[in-house]
Amino acid sequence: MEILGCRGSSYGLPSRKKARLLAYLPSFPVAVEAAAAPTSITRETKKDLFETLPDECIQHIFTFLPSPRDRCSCAAVSRRWLHLQAHMKSSDFPPAATAPTAPSFILTDEDDDKVNDARLASLAGRRPQPPSGSSLLAITDMGLKVVSQACAELRRLTLWECHKVGREGLATIAGACPKLEELHISRSSLVDDGALIPFAVNCPKLSLLSLDRCPMPLPVGDRRGPRRHLLLLPKLAKITISHMSAGDGALAAVGASSGGNSPKHVAICGCGAFTDRGLARLSNAAGKLETLRLEKCHAVTTEGLLMALKNWSTTLKSLSLVKCDGVGNLPEGKETTAAALLRKLQTLEINKCPRAGDEFLRLLAAAMPRLKRITLAAMDAVSDRGFISLLASLERPHAVSSMDLSGSKGITDRSVAALASAAGRSLSSLSLEGCERVTDRSLAFLGLLCPRLLELDLTNCRQISDSGVAALARRACVGGGTEKNGLEMLSLEGCEGVTDESLLKLEEMADEGKLVSLNLKRCRRLSPAGVDAIHQHLWWCDLIY
Repeated sequence: MEILGCRGSSYGLPSRKKARLLAYLPSFPVAVEAAAAPTSITRETKKDLFETLPDECIQHIFTFLPSPRDRCSCAAVSRRWLHLQAHMKSSDFPPAATAPTAPSFILTDEDDDKVNDARLASLAGRRPQPPSGSSLLAITDMGLKVVSQACAELRRLTLWECHKVGREGLATIAGACPKLEELHISRSSLVDDGALIPFAVNCPKLSLLSLDRCPMPLPVGDRRGPRRHLLLLPKLAKITISHMSAGDGALAAVGASSGGNSPKHVAICGCGAFTDRGLARLSNAAGKLETLRLEKCHAVTTEGLLMALKNWSTTLKSLSLVKCDGVGNLPEGKETTAAALLRKLQTLEINKCPRAGDEFLRLLAAAMPRLKRITLAAMDAVSDRGFISLLASLERPHAVSSMDLSGSKGITDRSVAALASAAGRSLSSLSLEGCERVTDRSLAFLGLLCPRLLELDLTNCRQISDSGVAALARRACVGGGTEKNGLEMLSLEGCEGVTDESLLKLEEMADEGKLVSLNLKRCRRLSPAGVDAIHQHLWWCDLIY
């Protein structure tokens, strides 16, 4: 008997296209218009067919797929298929030919509430590399198991707000991805201290470890417990611990490897329990440290910092102190040991440390004679006297290439003149944002003595006027001959004294030089017609207004 047979269909059965338009009643088939056919019927029927297969049959299907990516794609059929595939042994699958796998995965638990482990399995199976910042909600240990099977060459893994990922999933990644080099874990509530053990044992190439707002207490006081396994990592070079209850011994064991392993880059952010004692232990354990960043470590004091720097006198290249309230000038009459000479230190950043003033700069200046990049940002306690003393202590001031004085309200034209005189030949980047006491005289010094200046930020320097811009445009080398203006980036945002008269000088500066970025926001005395004219003239320049 033919059931609504179509031409060309064998055995009188409907074609696949026709079958999608049929709804079967108990006694006879009835043709239904396509527009009226609910899609849920077809999807539900297909779903039921898949779900009726026994577990053994589904597992047998996976045994015919040698490629991990093919298995990941099949595992995305349903959570049941994913669960069965995740619990199969690697010996159950045929050997696969070597194929390129994803070098990095970014797993976040942020936006899309419809994406889960099945979507992750599909992503691992079909894409060589997921898009940066892709949102994968409800990622669990099961999803990580599938990723580990498909991405044996994984080198970078980032977990951000993956609250359903714990020890089991991370252990699977560590066991299946021995080439892992970077591990970032942030705001993942189930990732505890023991989750690091598999990586220390199975990932000898791990060189970067970043932990942010994780529940692990890190109360390291000895070499026992899970943290002793970190000593096995021969290439661990960079450690970042942010906003965690890290005590004084949190990093000492990492640097105290019997094999001579010592991290070269350490950043400790928002760890209120980290004190001078912990910094001293870190300096003893990690004797080859090259970069140290302390942020919001309010229990670290000036005395503790100077003592720790002695152990890094031959290795430290970069020092950053950000929002550390305990670091600064010593109480009047209090003596302290002189800082050790740091001949390799080239980068110094002191940012928003309210107690750090001229006296603190004097202490550091004697120990840092070879600085090339200096940041003294939002330092209200620093005046011309302290800044000039820092410049005077440099053995090679002409080697300074970058200076950031943004937000330091005690800086005046005197400091800018000293900087231009000492480092004008090498200075390529200068930020004076928010230095309200800087005037047109500073621009005259910069225009005369800084021929290699490429970036200049004068945001909110309210005393800058047209005469200052004109002086800056008249670039002349020290020998007296004119030199082509080299400024590439210039910000005059908030300079209320700048008028349309400056626009002509800026056009000349751009025509004769290589200006590619110009910020004129909140220059209220500029007319719209003048801005439109310079915009048309400098068509190649990124103009912000």
